[in-house]
Amino acid sequence: MTSGKRESRGAVSPEPWATGDEGDVETRHASLAGRISNCCACFFRDPQFAPLAPARVKLPVVVMFIGENPSWEEGQRIPFDEGATSGRSLDDNYLRPLGLARDGVWFTDLIKCRYPKDVYHDKKRDEQRIQCEVVGACSRWLVEELRLARPKIVVSLSDQQVYRRLRKAFALTTPARFAEAAGRPHPVELGGVPVMLFPMVHPDIALPLGQSDAWKPVPRAKWAPIHWREHLPALRRLLEQV
Repeated sequence: MTSGKRESRGAVSPEPWATGDEGDVETRHASLAGRISNCCACFFRDPQFAPLAPARVKLPVVVMFIGENPSWEEGQRIPFDEGATSGRSLDDNYLRPLGLARDGVWFTDLIKCRYPKDVYHDKKRDEQRIQCEVVGACSRWLVEELRLARPKIVVSLSDQQVYRRLRKAFALTTPARFAEAAGRPHPVELGGVPVMLFPMVHPDIALPLGQSDAWKPVPRAKWAPIHWREHLPALRRLLEQV
């Protein structure tokens, strides 16, 4: 895996936000993917990582799923790659139960870069730095994705971090505590884009109890039963309404 430090900050900036209707979709997708891949604003990047959903996704989509950041898992080249652990968990614990196909949803990560491994293993130490990057370049890229994909529902996926980072980055007035916000729709604007924000746990945390119970046992014991009993049915009802 090859990675290298960017030479300067801010050398590549997002284009002025448009309405989301201009130009050929594939051309705009390729342009956005290229500009994100060459962003110099923060961290390190594996140049083989594709920061956006595949161009084959049919636009506009109904729902966008947002993870926190690219993992270091071998073979993962797009967010929630179907060959990676997180992608298989998303298929099993979200898409199939909801009757959603991959070509009808948008996958992305809030943070576009892979963390340097020292940050990856000690996020608490670098929390302020990470949040600064989310408020800066990362949130602007997300708004461009929203204007390209035009989802009606945005599902944040983590046991709390993605929701908390979105709330701070966009100064949302939704409940501060993830436990109060999770599994409920919240009408918000993300950079001027109106969406229904629906916070949920990461697909790995939603894995039903009784399967691989040694994997993240503490958060799963708390959230997996709630995911299947309450949150997933609530998201299904919301999808049926839009």
